[in-house]
Amino acid sequence: AYTFTPANAVGTVTWSSADQTIVKPEGYWAIGQVYTYKYTPLKVGTTTMTANLGSSSPFGPIDVPYGNGQSTTPSITSKQKVEVTVVQPVTDILINPSLNLHECNVGDNLGLYLKAITTVKPDNATNKAVKWSVVRGDQDAVTINSDGSAKAVKSGTVYLQVASVSNPEVTNIIGVRVHN
Repeated sequence: AYTFTPANAVGTVTWSSADQTIVKPEGYWAIGQVYTYKYTPLKVGTTTMTANLGSSSPFGPIDVPYGNGQSTTPSITSKQKVEVTVVQPVTDILINPSLNLHECNVGDNLGLYLKAITTVKPDNATNKAVKWSVVRGDQDAVTINSDGSAKAVKSGTVYLQVASVSNPEVTNIIGVRVHN
């Protein structure tokens, strides 16, 4: 939502996109109330959006989107340009094959194994980076860094979680049983 000030401002704001194959603006609105502006992201990429104040506007400050949904309150005279980046978020992290428990031996390097069995979806996700952590079990059985480098160091069972860096709500878990 965007707030126009002063509250009694009049006029219109229209938006344009430098590349309408990335973002297509939809419509315009009258200044004087709080509005939610719609635009349609069409593909991954970056383009410049321009807010054009209509000729009857008071040329006052308005809140405009900036970057990836954040906002700022610049002082706008007749135009304001903002860069908009459309990203493809991570929607799933698959562990293939679907193992409930991976068996290994003390001294085994698990990092390469974890990277080999992990698939980030969709294939065109903008940021496929993941981080690993121990979530339960014998936390001393495996040493693991957030980048996925891991080593089995003593017998026990531990559960490791992989999470998307860009969308931390997307996770998966694998159990690891370490034998002497």
